[in-house]
Amino acid sequence: MIEIAAFVAALAFVSIEIHRFMDHQQDIGYQRAVAEYQAKQIAADKANAKIEAALKKQAEDAQNAANNREASIQAASAATVALSNSLRDTLTSIRAGVPTATINALRTTTIALGDVFAECQDRRRSVAEEAERLNSEKRTLIEAWPKSDGR
Repeated sequence: MIEIAAFVAALAFVSIEIHRFMDHQQDIGYQRAVAEYQAKQIAADKANAKIEAALKKQAEDAQNAANNREASIQAASAATVALSNSLRDTLTSIRAGVPTATINALRTTTIALGDVFAECQDRRRSVAEEAERLNSEKRTLIEAWPKSDGR
């Protein structure tokens, strides 16, 4: 009977040690999985940070380009206003001189004004075409941009 009790005790001891060994092995596997997950998470965070930095730079570059375009538009607008004022002053001067002008001077002035008017019409038409073309490109980009499910 003592032998059976010793055998059962030894069997219980071996069972407990096997169970502890298996728990230890599972813990090692768990720690390995946690370490792998953390390494992948760190790599993903680095990749996301890199993408975010690239997108931020792209947005900053786009904003800088927009600021440059706006400055160009403002300069062109100021030049157009100055040219318009000059043309207005010239027309005022011509009107003032009409009562005393000769027929030849009036003919020459009329021809020159007709040429200026034709040039203005051509330029207006080309500006309108370009505006429509740009509007179409803008709409194409907006329609082609990926939309989220929430819209």
